[in-house]
Amino acid sequence: MGYNIIISTEAELEYGKADIVITVTGYGINLKCCGNKLMVEVKTGKSLSLSQLFRYLLQESHSTIVVWRIRRRQVLVFKAQEIEPLLMEFVRMICLRARRLLSSASPTTCQHSQHLSYQPSQQELQETFRDFACAISETLPYVLETIAEKLGVHSSEA
Repeated sequence: MGYNIIISTEAELEYGKADIVITVTGYGINLKCCGNKLMVEVKTGKSLSLSQLFRYLLQESHSTIVVWRIRRRQVLVFKAQEIEPLLMEFVRMICLRARRLLSSASPTTCQHSQHLSYQPSQQELQETFRDFACAISETLPYVLETIAEKLGVHSSEA
């Protein structure tokens, strides 16, 4: 739905204190617990934008992103510190592109065209939804386990 949230721990409420509070914001899902900070990006389609992930990683120093690719049944973890040389090269590439665009004599026009005429059949939609629902139930326990591990939260169940 495009919503972004902040999760607060030990938040004061009107009638007590909540362990975790989720708040809708204008940017990504951020989790914070015991001083650890984590961003979760949920991908419902089959694509993955590395430039989007790099922008998120550059936004927070020492940040970690858990990418939950539901339909691909993948949970990926990216740590800014571990890919710092790649992030710096990404920043350099962005700066070079900006400099090239600003120095061009004439404005450039977009050359691509969008073809939005594809309409899936009822059967295709049902199969996609069935696959999506199955993928969520298969990967949700693993993504929750990964998030808890990265935040340093351990389950009381053994």
